[in-house]
Amino acid sequence: MTKSASHQNTIFKAGGSPKVRTSWLVLCVCVSAMLMIFGAKLRYNIGGMLPITFQSVVLCLSALFCGRLVGFYAQVLYLFLGLFLPVFSSDVLSGVAFYQTVNGSFVLMFPLSAFFCGSYGHQKWHFIWLLGTVFCTHLLILAAGFCGMFFIHKLGFEVALQNAFIGLLPAAAFKSVCIALFYGLFGYANSR
Repeated sequence: MTKSASHQNTIFKAGGSPKVRTSWLVLCVCVSAMLMIFGAKLRYNIGGMLPITFQSVVLCLSALFCGRLVGFYAQVLYLFLGLFLPVFSSDVLSGVAFYQTVNGSFVLMFPLSAFFCGSYGHQKWHFIWLLGTVFCTHLLILAAGFCGMFFIHKLGFEVALQNAFIGLLPAAAFKSVCIALFYGLFGYANSR
């Protein structure tokens, strides 16, 4: 098996029976979803309509370290928990009411974004490729937020562009660099 093929399952090298492997995957999905809840509660308000949270950091790191399917299913579980519990950055809203807010359009892109970011695990190591992948993952989330603000909530093009994209872009770039550096230091070293 080549290094790039084995890299996707780096944390699953322990082996074992299919039952053990399935249990490990389910555990990774549940832990990643719980870390998403923690990341949602760590927020910084920059004065705009939306706070900056650490959800995308957890999303990218869980997808990179655990793979695209674990990342995808962890986000699906996170969205499912949001139907019944206040797991999102808003402390009071859960369920369908949250998905109808401006923030809801951002989180609905999380499963696809995790799958996209986790797909990097099949690529040969290259820092610029990793940084580009993580930044594009952030752009997917921001584009979904922009579409929600503009098309669903009818906030106007300039308002949606400023609040969902331009206002959050510097934080997305900073988080992307931090994620790429962290994964570059620990993820690549672990795959050797």
